[in-house]
Amino acid sequence: MGDEKGVRDGVIKILQKDEKLTLTQWGMILTYLYMRYQKEQ
Repeated sequence: MGDEKGVRDGVIKILQKDEKLTLTQWGMILTYLYMRYQKEQ
């Protein structure tokens, strides 16, 4: 999944900023975690 790498990079950037997360950013992180979870099933 090439898409997953893009999402992961975005999540890492967000977390490195260490700011308050917006709803969109939380959505990205949760989407990423969900994709990871699905892959491990």
